[in-house]
Amino acid sequence: MTCRHLKSRHQSAVNMVGHALTLENEVDVWCGLGTVLTAQLSPFERGCMAATVLAAADDEQFWQIVEAAVSVRRAGQPLPLFLDIEGEARWWADLASPAELRCWLMACFVRLPERERTSFLASANRRAAA
Repeated sequence: MTCRHLKSRHQSAVNMVGHALTLENEVDVWCGLGTVLTAQLSPFERGCMAATVLAAADDEQFWQIVEAAVSVRRAGQPLPLFLDIEGEARWWADLASPAELRCWLMACFVRLPERERTSFLASANRRAAA
């Protein structure tokens, strides 16, 4: 499909969507589609496409898509600690979603003794002010 009025980056995205739909059972093609869409479309354009696809899905499909997408974005539980506890914690936090960060932070914070919680909050406030 070629349309003269399409921007070349949009034409690339349209072509790749067509290939993925034609080769519907080829996992590699669908993974490649994500790469092409990321390269050729803006975050806004990808968001509009995602919202449109979700709106077109029935309820069961909707939740299957959302659960699959969310599970891919999650960091999962932190790995067992080895040598550099603080470095490994930072590494995990860089991968975690905001929801995971809030849940783990709250669970860890409430387990700290009162004195440690006070010290932690003071340290966090100093870092936030810097």
